[in-house]
Amino acid sequence: MSPVEQVVIGDGPVRWQDVVAVARQGAPLALSASAWARIDNAQAIVECIVASGERAYGVNTGLGALCNVSLQGEQLSQLSRNTLLSHACGVGAALSDEQTRGIICAAIINYSQGKSGLHRQVVEALLALLNRNITPQVPSQGSVGYLTHMAHIGIALLGVGKVSYRGHVMPAQQALDAEGLSPVILGAKDGLCLVNGTPCMTGLSCLAVAD
Repeated sequence: MSPVEQVVIGDGPVRWQDVVAVARQGAPLALSASAWARIDNAQAIVECIVASGERAYGVNTGLGALCNVSLQGEQLSQLSRNTLLSHACGVGAALSDEQTRGIICAAIINYSQGKSGLHRQVVEALLALLNRNITPQVPSQGSVGYLTHMAHIGIALLGVGKVSYRGHVMPAQQALDAEGLSPVILGAKDGLCLVNGTPCMTGLSCLAVAD
């Protein structure tokens, strides 16, 4: 089979065919310099909010009923981690590898717009999952809003949960070790950015359109 052309997310529109190429055909995915600049700019805004002490929901406060509880320092990283772990509670059979890859691809496209504020290393780690063929095991049934799907993808970045790698299902940390990758240390807002339902619907819809 001939190599599939690389898909680069830049300043132009992304087509559903691009998502399918990454998800189903294994096309490498990359971001342009301008896309990385947008990600870094949004993250700098989050850092400014944290440094100022201004209360911002999900950035330096708890979530839901804890929205009035202010957090700081290491608590911000712990909140992001706990957000993923608490939402990774899906059930049922796992999605196929191509379905999960479609979701990851859609999430990266989402973050490339520079509206989320998550750290660059989180996007780099998601790209590594795609381009190294490490696919999180994502239960197909989850909450209304599809939040659990991205949470199961997110915990793989932490070395938690299971992944499909080289034809086998194994602990995520084992696959990261095999590829020389380190677990991601999350920062302020990273967990909230990762737990987002729209990439799931978008990624799966692109495959449905192709079918």
